[in-house]
Amino acid sequence: MSEINVYWRLIQEEDRLPTRTKEWWEHQHVSWANNRTSHPRTPRQFGGNALLSINKAAHPFLMAPIHKKQARRLHCKDPRLISNFNALFKQFAQPYNLFDRVTQLDNRKQAISKEAAINEYEAIDLIRCKAAAFAESKCRKLRKGSIAFSPDLNAA
Repeated sequence: MSEINVYWRLIQEEDRLPTRTKEWWEHQHVSWANNRTSHPRTPRQFGGNALLSINKAAHPFLMAPIHKKQARRLHCKDPRLISNFNALFKQFAQPYNLFDRVTQLDNRKQAISKEAAINEYEAIDLIRCKAAAFAESKCRKLRKGSIAFSPDLNAA
């Protein structure tokens, strides 16, 4: 179902889709999605989707297994790599005044609205994630050809 126009967190439990359709089928599973970036004050919210799986489709053991990829991590045993990562992170974050923005937000968090604080935290986190990805991509660079060319080495 699409465009169901409901913010599910504000609906009472007895009015939610799983509770209202509980006795319709032998087995069921309900998944729903809605806009979570803004928090409405009323249960009416435009958009959203709901997926109702019934009978055999509701059994999770019939679904294909989910394979999660392992996260690629930097090895932090080499102090040169750590200092290089930190320098690249600061290089990316400096034009955005990331560290000053964090300090300013921490100092004025009681004086601003919750919505403004959330928006600022999200903006800071986005910059932080981009800076970490930038630094990590530069640290992962393969260092090939660090030995100068020589005919003797080429012959070997």
